[in-house]
Amino acid sequence: MDVFQADSSKVNRVTVELAGEQPLKIERNAEKKLSLTGIPQGQKLKDEAAADAIVRAGAFIDMEDVRKLAAMPTAKDVSTVKIEVEGGLTVTLRLRKDADGQWLSLTAVGEGDAKKTADEITARTAGWEYKIPAAKADALLKRRADLFEKA
Repeated sequence: MDVFQADSSKVNRVTVELAGEQPLKIERNAEKKLSLTGIPQGQKLKDEAAADAIVRAGAFIDMEDVRKLAAMPTAKDVSTVKIEVEGGLTVTLRLRKDADGQWLSLTAVGEGDAKKTADEITARTAGWEYKIPAAKADALLKRRADLFEKA
């Protein structure tokens, strides 16, 4: 079962924030191509398809298990992935690892027509957290060291 799904070609921006690291930002340019912004000077991408892979991973979130969210995880224990979709929908994924895997909770906000979609997502997911496959978490939570190498 999927927790969240969007057409990856309509994702305009993704921001990945990991504790202790500078955020990764992926944006769709005027030619509709995705690219990582802020590549450090003297470095290059190890894989030119990295931005597309992260966006595809974020555009479809499936789950292995679900449980009540006891308390909102504290910021120091959480990585976030913010997905901004064409039309004004923004979904924020909060991922945290515990003894039995990677767990995700999410919030959605929207403007205009996207508000209805955001409200539907919130009504379905509020108060729950979802165990996601380890491979999905790995695809989303990329560190700069995973993506960049010396030019």
